[in-house]
Amino acid sequence: MLLKCNSEQLAHPTSDLRNFAGWLSFVCSGVLVTSASACAPESTDLLLGRAEQPLLAQVGPLDGQPAGGGFPSWFRDTNGIRLGLCVDAGDPLCIAAPVPNPRAPIAFPGNFPDEAFWWSADALLTTANGGDAQLVLALEAAFVNEVPAAGDQIAFGRIRLRIDNLPVGSYVITHPFGVDEFEVTAATANIRRSINETQDIGNLLGGSFEPVLGGRIGPFLVWDDASELPSGYLGDPRVAHTVVGSPFGTNFFQIEGPSGAFTGSPDLCVDPAGAVRNDCIRGASFFVQAKLAPNAGLEIVQALYTDNPRGQFVDVFARSEASQELVLSSLSIGDTPFEEDGGGDYFARMTYQGIRPADLEVINFSDTPPTRRRVELLVDEVHVSSASYDTATRRLVVAALSADANATLRLDRLTPTVVAGNAGAPFTFTVENVRVPPRVVSVSSSAGGSSSATVILKPGLFNSAAAAGTQGPELAPIAVIR
Repeated sequence: MLLKCNSEQLAHPTSDLRNFAGWLSFVCSGVLVTSASACAPESTDLLLGRAEQPLLAQVGPLDGQPAGGGFPSWFRDTNGIRLGLCVDAGDPLCIAAPVPNPRAPIAFPGNFPDEAFWWSADALLTTANGGDAQLVLALEAAFVNEVPAAGDQIAFGRIRLRIDNLPVGSYVITHPFGVDEFEVTAATANIRRSINETQDIGNLLGGSFEPVLGGRIGPFLVWDDASELPSGYLGDPRVAHTVVGSPFGTNFFQIEGPSGAFTGSPDLCVDPAGAVRNDCIRGASFFVQAKLAPNAGLEIVQALYTDNPRGQFVDVFARSEASQELVLSSLSIGDTPFEEDGGGDYFARMTYQGIRPADLEVINFSDTPPTRRRVELLVDEVHVSSASYDTATRRLVVAALSADANATLRLDRLTPTVVAGNAGAPFTFTVENVRVPPRVVSVSSSAGGSSSATVILKPGLFNSAAAAGTQGPELAPIAVIR
């Protein structure tokens, strides 16, 4: 779980959000730095609100289709609400960055937004002297380098606060996902963005979306009157509306400060006795984007084959929502149902004879219409059974096997590359005079498969000083042992 801070400009591409566009925040990995504009610096004040249990329950399967961008198809919260990524800037119920060609279909990466949302809920209050108090809550999709590119996809939960014209004093901010406390000093008092904070929680280096589940966002806020909802959505980002969903029961945005801090605001709090308070402002309306994901979808995680004297079969690993009817299908062989673990992981094995099937696809018949994904990459299973390094002799020994009897194995990440046959039997790569042991070795196959293993260092002396003045060959001739 990371806290992101880098120079970025977030634009909510809709003028109806009362000028939400153009908020500038400066961030660096784990450290918040001073803004270069006439506003207060970012702050990492006390975070009081955090639920004891995760409030987002599951990351959906990755969507490798052109309109999916390689992002999760959906996120599901602990209330069972499953929301999809809203990528169509032409949809008035979506908040997404513009694409190069709005007349063409959404297609990754060339015609895909560099910022979109699975969910967002924004609120706006008025402070003293006509200032703004802005709250942004979001589950957001973006890219490491702010340009759509494979491998750069990131997701994060955002809580952003921008509050103007506050006098010196202590402030307590309550919102649907907790309570934050701030101290406004003379340096930041009575200016634009007296409080200026952005919290982005997720894996912001790319590669994994699960860290979002450990953030403060969730469960999703949705409109409190189902009869008013647009079909297929749980909100409308153009319309301010009351909501439900806060894990703390705080379905509002409230700021409390010193006496007189909000004199003149139209959003002053009213106490239980009916008295108006000039030390507090409060609102309960949010601009919500929330597009339902009606289908669970599916993701093919890996497809492997075995072709040797012990048998011929295809193994496919897939992900989806739990309790889905997934089938591995081939016109030439038939259908094989998947087994599941109850948590969204699925496995199927299909046997074949002779030529490997080239028309494999995975179908989720629980979806309407059924989701179909073709098996595009089918490779041999490669297994590295052992990898060890003898510190006394400087010998590296790696044992590996391909499930394809006709494949050629290659020991990678060493110079020169070491190659051996396979013939369906285990092979041992023995490499002499390796001066420094690799931490990990990788073996790849001519049939496309690969596998890695951590190198085990055998007990013994490693005399670095004695070897410092010598430079032997990087690799001696290899001995292949069946």
